[in-house]
Amino acid sequence: RLPTPDSRLPTPLLLTEARHPLLDQTTVVPTTIWLGGEFRLLLITGPNTGGKTVALKTTGLLALMAQAGLQIPASAPSRLPVFGHIFADIGDEQSIEQSLSTFSSHMSNIIRVLKALEEEPIPEEVWAADRYDLLSDAPPLGLVLFDELGAGTDPVEGAALARSVIERLLELGVYGVATTHYAELKAFAYNTSGVQNASVEFDVETLAPTYRLSIGLPGRSNALAIATRLGLSKALVERARGTITREDAQIEDLLAGIHKERESAEAAIRRAEELRADAEKYRDRLAAEMREFEDRREAEAEAARQELEDELREVRGQLKRLREEFRSVSLSRQWLEEAEQRFAEASVKAKDVAARQLKPRASAPAVATPTAPRPLQPGDTVMVRSVGLKGEIVSIDEQDGSAAVQVGGFRMTVDLRELKREKAGPDTGRRDYSPAARSVSLPPTPADVSMTFDMRGWRASEVSDKLDRYLNDAYLAGLRQVRLLHGKGTGALRQVVRETLQGHPLITTFTSAAGRDGGDGVTVATLVER
Repeated sequence: RLPTPDSRLPTPLLLTEARHPLLDQTTVVPTTIWLGGEFRLLLITGPNTGGKTVALKTTGLLALMAQAGLQIPASAPSRLPVFGHIFADIGDEQSIEQSLSTFSSHMSNIIRVLKALEEEPIPEEVWAADRYDLLSDAPPLGLVLFDELGAGTDPVEGAALARSVIERLLELGVYGVATTHYAELKAFAYNTSGVQNASVEFDVETLAPTYRLSIGLPGRSNALAIATRLGLSKALVERARGTITREDAQIEDLLAGIHKERESAEAAIRRAEELRADAEKYRDRLAAEMREFEDRREAEAEAARQELEDELREVRGQLKRLREEFRSVSLSRQWLEEAEQRFAEASVKAKDVAARQLKPRASAPAVATPTAPRPLQPGDTVMVRSVGLKGEIVSIDEQDGSAAVQVGGFRMTVDLRELKREKAGPDTGRRDYSPAARSVSLPPTPADVSMTFDMRGWRASEVSDKLDRYLNDAYLAGLRQVRLLHGKGTGALRQVVRETLQGHPLITTFTSAAGRDGGDGVTVATLVER
């Protein structure tokens, strides 16, 4: 089972994109390596010059740099524990003077390392005296780095010795990284808990290493592929392949398939990341376009509403003018008919008087040539035919064809057709009028009228009628002063309210409220006394 990236996060040793400090930082291929958690020993296999030793040295150097308080050349997240020992056996130290072969030199170093690890460990009080958050309760004993473990001797014996050393390191509880060419150790690492395979990749097509470390996959020797690529006879390559045991050949083929599948998976992951980045970019762009579309649509809708309101206002004005013209024509026609009737009656009376030899003009007034009367307007004295009482027009609603008439101590709203203009003064003679078909009821005194009238949020066209009715109710209820709430806003509503109050017969004075009571957003009006 291959390690997952999530398994690296809680590990004590994690180097992300680490680079050897002595190599060119612009060209060096970064290495990501971790120890702890699922495994404590890492076994790196692969061809020579593939980067195994560089990964080994990078791990050891960065561990020493961290313990010396130096910043390490790695990316975040990276972490390193404080080791009690750091041992490294890297390179070939054969000596003719000391009669040491390659195997002897490596084995001498391994023996010294094991003896040092088996000695008395660092006292607990040392760790307790210098423990920080990065230190765990059980600090690792040491970090061991072995290059070409078990090399320089018979492969079978060398592999057996290497297995024994790895098992002992597991028993001691240290962290370690080792490189090897032995195929037997690949299977040992796969089947042993606490040990993990790793490999450095090699491009067979270019015969060049990629220097990339892959944890979880054992390396391939690629010897036959490289020999074929270099031009060795195919017959010799096939003869060599035939000498390899069936199990080894199957393992190599299996590793080759795993490497191809992993490369395909990595390519698919990269492609998925690219697609996700593109999707996020398109999503952000579509979101911005959607916001712009919504703003534009709201602006266009607001413009359309404003245009409709302007057209509706214009149509209402035209209808009002048409109604006024129609009323003027109707009043003129009615007046002419009445004048002709009165003239005819006066002529008959005049003839009767002449016949009886009475004084001319004694009983019948002279009928002058009729002139067109002016339309009724506020302030005119009129006769309300339905009740037979005189009153004064307070206001006229041209749209409804009605007028508010003050009759004595009360006000009533009647149809204009029920009104007849009268001269101010005592009523010398009352004519009998037959009531019209429409009945009019006088308004009762309101039971509960508030001193505050809230008009905030209203349209300007709604104010006049409703405010007039409220003032009537306030007057009938005996209120002396009222507060009219219209808000500040653009001032349009306040202007309509004060224009209505300016000529209203029930209002004596009005002014803005004090600052703490609403200021220009409230108008205080004083009503006439009953």
